Amino acid sequence: MVLVCTQVNAGGWPKLPLPKNVKVTTVGEELLVNGMPMRVVLFTSSQSNTEVATFYMNLWESTNVSENRFGSWYQISHLDKNYFITVQLKPGAGKGTTARAVITRTDGKSKLSVLQNRIPKMRGTMVLSDVSSKDVGSRGRTIMMSNSFSVSSNVDYYRDHYRQNGWRTMMDQGTNRSDGGHALVFIKSGTEIAVVASRENGKTNIIFNESRKGR
Repeated sequence: MVLVCTQVNAGGWPKLPLPKNVKVTTVGEELLVNGMPMRVVLFTSSQSNTEVATFYMNLWESTNVSENRFGSWYQISHLDKNYFITVQLKPGAGKGTTARAVITRTDGKSKLSVLQNRIPKMRGTMVLSDVSSKDVGSRGRTIMMSNSFSVSSNVDYYRDHYRQNGWRTMMDQGTNRSDGGHALVFIKSGTEIAVVASRENGKTNIIFNESRKGR
């Protein structure tokens, strides 16, 4: 018999059954990773990795379940209709367990191409990763990009773009790194944009971070 102490559910996402003696530390920061929506739940347990893993194997009865390792994590993955659930486990305090559950919505197509078109960038820029998060009172987005233009060309592009669109410059200075990096920060109507450009292996890498207050 499987003993469930609680279930975590938020915003229409499926309930995540949890084994007994669990302390939930984070419930459901909502992320958009490369256009795919996902939710993360972090919890700790006084049970061992083996006991927690057995709980989920019994729960899902080995149906649509896979097991493997991801770095230091042992993970169990399960396909549940339009959601893909991955529970990652590693040793915690004492004989306990630290766990991370990642629930990914698999229905529908990725919104990545639409999202990328909304981001200002120089022609020919490649988007390497795009992660959006939503938490209580704030939203955030971090994008990593790369292109063949110089650091100064990218800095001029973003400086002109945001100034021409009414953003206030809070920072415009070189970094203390040997790669000729430069940092820009702009604010407008409760939104902050930070852009850091640096040179590496003949390419310019751009980290674009947007943080916005409110829901």
